[in-house]
Amino acid sequence: IGGFCVFLWCRWRGIALFTRDGTLLAGIAVGVLFGVEFLCLYVGLEHTTVARNTLLVNSMPFWMLIGGHFLLGEQISTRKFLGLLLAFAGLATVFSDKLGGSGDMLFGDLLSLGSGFFWALTNILIKRSRLVEATAEKLLLYQLAGAAVVGVLVMP
Repeated sequence: IGGFCVFLWCRWRGIALFTRDGTLLAGIAVGVLFGVEFLCLYVGLEHTTVARNTLLVNSMPFWMLIGGHFLLGEQISTRKFLGLLLAFAGLATVFSDKLGGSGDMLFGDLLSLGSGFFWALTNILIKRSRLVEATAEKLLLYQLAGAAVVGVLVMP
């Protein structure tokens, strides 16, 4: 429904969605990553607490900093590095109380962390591809379509 609404909005505003601009393959990949990100988020919520899920999903800047350095050639300043260490210490603190806990909560935590990872990977792919030049509406439709496909594939 959301994708249809965005499509109608684009038609009404005269925003071109189907022009050949070299974004199709990257758009499909971003859509799949976006779908997997939300799959990890929602399945993770079934196995861990909302608070832990929220914290771990929002590890995205941690993954973005690492991915930006190794995949985009961005420099990590001393300030960024110290922030990364502080973030890592926070994640270690979150996990420390459950190291001997149930495997179910650890599974949910790992999925939640994976959601943050896939969120960062989605952003990195956008920055490395022609999608960086695409309209926000086109990018949103790629993400909604990918999430719908992933959702259909994993439905019981």
